[in-house]
This record gives sequence, structure tokens and C-alpha cells, in this order.
Amino acid sequence: MAIFCGVMSGTSIDGVDVAFAEIEVVSTDAAQPRFTVKLLADYAVPYSEDLRARLLHLRGGGAVSIGEVCALHHALGHVYADAVTEAAKHAKIDLTSVQAIGLHGQTVWHAPPSSQPENAGTLQIGQPAILAERLGVTIISDFRARDMAAGGEGAPLIPFADYLLLGSPTETRVVLNIGGIANITYLPANGALSDIIAFDTGPGNTLLDGAAQRLLGASRDDGGKAALSGRILEHALTEALAHPYFQKPPPKSTGPELFGAVFLGKVLQTCADSRPEDKLATLTAITVRSIAAAIDALPTPPIRMIVGGGGTQNAALMQGLANALPGIKVETHEALGISSASKEALAFAVLAAARMHGIAASAPSATGARGARVLGCLT
Repeated sequence: MAIFCGVMSGTSIDGVDVAFAEIEVVSTDAAQPRFTVKLLADYAVPYSEDLRARLLHLRGGGAVSIGEVCALHHALGHVYADAVTEAAKHAKIDLTSVQAIGLHGQTVWHAPPSSQPENAGTLQIGQPAILAERLGVTIISDFRARDMAAGGEGAPLIPFADYLLLGSPTETRVVLNIGGIANITYLPANGALSDIIAFDTGPGNTLLDGAAQRLLGASRDDGGKAALSGRILEHALTEALAHPYFQKPPPKSTGPELFGAVFLGKVLQTCADSRPEDKLATLTAITVRSIAAAIDALPTPPIRMIVGGGGTQNAALMQGLANALPGIKVETHEALGISSASKEALAFAVLAAARMHGIAASAPSATGARGARVLGCLT
């Protein structure tokens, strides 16, 4: 088995996750590929406050110089290289034994065809050449671009790994990731890769974290404690869930471009005379009910929902999901032996392995592309 590494920084823009895994390609069958994957180590490195502030400003879509974009692209290359170096040292892994590193990069803009058909595009920054030069390892990056070139959304990318890691021959499952944005992967029992349905359901933690900063002066509602002590304002919830994105059928993807500061401001304005706890309870309910509605619309109800991402640390979200989906067993990735914190980084190690073996790792049934494509540029 070869060692691969995955490097992920998500829409929450809080830091870098690194995962090392032994991966063996057992079958390259296009309909039902099979990999053996063993997580060796995972590691997380937070962004500095200054870097996070600069990235949030860039991601916000306001005026910024091309020099700043270039500087952040270059700086992130070094941040990622440092993170991999730290992770390898911590895990006592010799980087010369790593076949390739799958680098997602930091998304600073994602405008899929479904939301901006005349001005579609996606941009993940973080210079891969810096990692290749400093680490002496092949880097696979820019995973989204080829799928978008083939008419797809460029997202979600995780379904291929979900299929390999969490699919079941006997049980229909849904994999839910609650990062800044929430997304689901529907895995019918004993299904083929083409049977996958996957899409972004809407906001995950992005509204909650933004509101916590405004209302609590904190980076997040720790454990969902404030939301748990509040009451849901149904009029504000109903108005928020009337957003056109929630009514749109998949394939679809989104980001803070839709569910960011502007959307949050509108919700908070609707709740203007309420307590901070009530506002956070209502924002939590937007995430919960949009996820529940998406799952209710699937072809058959899943037996099990496997949840990962930062949202697993929020008791208000997890309790809300269990209450909203009473017929489904809700559990975290840990119940199946996978770390919630490192799942997405592990997925990019899997995508790197697919690229090195020339395996098409996109899921056209999820992204809407004209066909499956080999993803990622090699440095």
C-alpha cells in the first residue's frame, strides 16, 4: 500500500487539516471502484488571526488588489507546506515515502453554473509549486476546475471518497458534512458510483459563526450552548427558508457568496428585537431544517446518517437533526472508525490516489457534469 496525504482548508477559514493514509487501489472499475484506505495520522494547524482576517476579507467579495490575491496565494503555499511538515514530524512519517499530496487549497470564490450561468468560476488559492519544491513530493491541486469545464458545479468533490469509505452493500446511508456550508451524499445500498446523489444543502456553521462574532463577541457559539437556551422565531425561519436556493433541485452547490454576511444581516434584522440566544436558535434551525428537507426529498429514506465536520461539536445542531429526522439513526463518523475532524483531508488523500492512478473521481450524478473526469493538476 502506498502512502498519500490530503490537505484541506474549508469554508470556515479557520485553519489547515492534514491526513496521511495508506491507500491501495483494489479495483479501477468505473462503475464500482474499490480502494482500501487506512488512516495513519491526522493533524490540524489553525490560521493566524492576521491571515484569517485577510482571507475572510478576500472571500467577502469586496474590493481587493490583485497584489493581495497574489500575496495570499504565495503565503498559503508556505502555510500548507509548514502544516504538512509539522504533521509528518508529529506522526513520524518520512515525506520521501509519500507518493502524492492532494491539496484542496482555500476557496475564496465559488460561483457555480447553477447560480451564475453567465459568470461561472471557482478559485482555490495556495501555490502548489511551493509545496512541491519544499517537500519534494508530487502535489495534486485545482480539483474543481475540470468538472466545471465539463459543465459541472465543481462541487461537491467528497462523494467519491464517501462512496469508497462509507458505502454499504446492505444499508442505504446519507453522509452529512457540516462545515461552513452543509452538504450531503446519498449512498443507496449496494449502489454504483452513478447512483450517488450529492449536493450542498445550504448553510452549515457559517451563519452561526458570523452571528456568534456579532452577538457574543466569540468565534463560535461554543457547543451550541446559547442556541440551546433560546427559542426558534418561526416567522424569521420561514422567511429565511423561502430563499430560492432551498427550492432548487440538485445538482447544486453554494457558499458564503449566497449564505454569508448579507444573508445573515437579513435574518438578524428580521429578529431585531429578540435576544441573542433566540437569534442563534433560529439560525441553527435554518441549518437543521434545510438539511432535513433535503433528506426528505431523497428517493428512499436512509437508515443511517453519518455526520462529520465542525458541526458535530454543536449540540444544538446534533439534537436538532435527531429531532427533525426521527426515523434515521444519526451518528458521527467516529462510530464507523473515521475521524470527523480529518474526514475531508482524508478524502483529498483518496482523490490524490485516484489522480495518480488515472481514475475519474468526479461524480456527474452529483455535479451535473457531462461525464466523469480525472480531477486535479499535477505539480
